[in-house]
Amino acid sequence: MLDMLSRILFFISGCALLPVMVALLVLAGWMLLVLGGLCREAWTRFALRRAIGDRLNDLHGSDPRAAAQHVADRAAPLASGGFIPRYLRACWIRPAAAHVASHVVDEIELEMARSVAGLSTIARLGPMLGLAGTLIPLGPGLVSLSRGDVAGLAGQLVVAFSTTIVGLLIGMAAFSCAHIRRGWYARDLATILFLEQVRAGEEAMRT
Repeated sequence: MLDMLSRILFFISGCALLPVMVALLVLAGWMLLVLGGLCREAWTRFALRRAIGDRLNDLHGSDPRAAAQHVADRAAPLASGGFIPRYLRACWIRPAAAHVASHVVDEIELEMARSVAGLSTIARLGPMLGLAGTLIPLGPGLVSLSRGDVAGLAGQLVVAFSTTIVGLLIGMAAFSCAHIRRGWYARDLATILFLEQVRAGEEAMRT
């Protein structure tokens, strides 16, 4: 009975190796796209900084309305200029009711959270798959060793080490991207919340 259960578990683990390797390749390809998107986002933010000059710092100054209008106008040619121009276009250039502005801010915050949460999930999933890809080939490798098949053992070890390295690289890349985006989005959200308080205060004064 115990021998039969061991054979069943050995068969299941052997069948899981191919899905694990495919998943690692898919995640590796996806991370390449994420890294490309991160570089594009970094360049867009740099271009936005150059376009608006130092006026972004004036958003925290004594006349945030004029600074916000300037930032929104200069950022208009940048279709994906970031969350701050998106908020300014939606809530400052066009008059927006309080509930509409609140909805825009909530949508931006949810989009930020989804972006970081996805990367955090991959940062954990990559090393887990790498560990699975490391342990699964060791069973057949030990069987090959017991039969004196050193070449078979070497082949299994190559698969094990390769999946480990790929899984760790995926985890490190995802963790780094999540850390960078978390810093960007924290600064953007602080500015957006400040501007929303200013906008709400001006609307209250008008009414």
